[in-house]
Amino acid sequence: MGEREISNMDHMAGRREVFQGFKDHFNGNRISTELIMLELIRKAYPGFHVTCTEQIKCDLFGYARAGHAKTTKDVDELYDATRSWKSPGPRLEGKPGTLKDNVRFGRHKYAWHDYEFFLYEIEYSDFIKTVKLFFILYPRGDQKASRGKLAPTDELLLAVGSWTAELHEEIYVFDDSYWAKSKELWMSVNGTTWDEVILNPEMKANLISDVQGFFDNRQLYKKLAVPWKRGLIFHGVPGNGKTISIKALINALGARKDPVPALYVKSFDACQGHTMKFSIRNIFSHARLMAPCLLIFEDLDSLITQETRSYFLNEVDGLESNDGILMIVGSGRECPFLFLNNFMIFS
Repeated sequence: MGEREISNMDHMAGRREVFQGFKDHFNGNRISTELIMLELIRKAYPGFHVTCTEQIKCDLFGYARAGHAKTTKDVDELYDATRSWKSPGPRLEGKPGTLKDNVRFGRHKYAWHDYEFFLYEIEYSDFIKTVKLFFILYPRGDQKASRGKLAPTDELLLAVGSWTAELHEEIYVFDDSYWAKSKELWMSVNGTTWDEVILNPEMKANLISDVQGFFDNRQLYKKLAVPWKRGLIFHGVPGNGKTISIKALINALGARKDPVPALYVKSFDACQGHTMKFSIRNIFSHARLMAPCLLIFEDLDSLITQETRSYFLNEVDGLESNDGILMIVGSGRECPFLFLNNFMIFS
């Protein structure tokens, strides 16, 4: 199915039907936005195979911005978006702001290799977080779906999914109960070196050696039949070098021949009760997928409570494998986690 055949199709009627259904859906009670939209699109486009995916796992637009695909927004009145001004950064830099669209409903053409898809972009709130979904349409033509899957779409999802899982001058940040990539945090850390860290020379040398040695000696851990996991506790009053040491560590590990990604746990502000345990589980599940990696809890005292301490410790030192994870735990007060196994204290 080529570009010419798709571009010659008149989809206006189908698009009106889908857009009207989208608006009707949000006028009343709803159960599953994903299912409702999937049914609407399938009904409006009977000649297309439709696949749904999440932006957080498959960043199709980011993949296109990186030059791996080409996307074209359909320009007409059948969309829902808020256009707002975005600050360029610190006022002292004197740069002009930019305008950005937060799209809640839109359609795009998406070209990748010899394939051309249609892409519906849907955003909604599930009362806990904002969800961004993509519905990928590809003409059935001679393509036969196997168990509901279509080869061209799956090829695209595999490529984009692999790219999305990687960090591209970014740092993973856990905040408000979910992981997100932060370009801003990477920029604030980028360029920090050990020369800027004022510590006892012997302590600094031991810290650098301990961290680099951990990631250099996977085979040694395997030979000794011990878990390939490690932890460092940065303990001390504010201003003693904990934060800048973490920045230098992130930079140094990112500059390795085999770069080590950084995962930064910022807060549990949106987590209460059972959702706190879910968040702790989410943190370690993601770290295990990203391993070998650096997992940072800069102020653990304020993150972990009496109710969740045992659950946290079980994730750190329980039965599940944390191979390849180097944890950095920061503590400003007397740290209640000093008894953790495989942890070295820098105070």
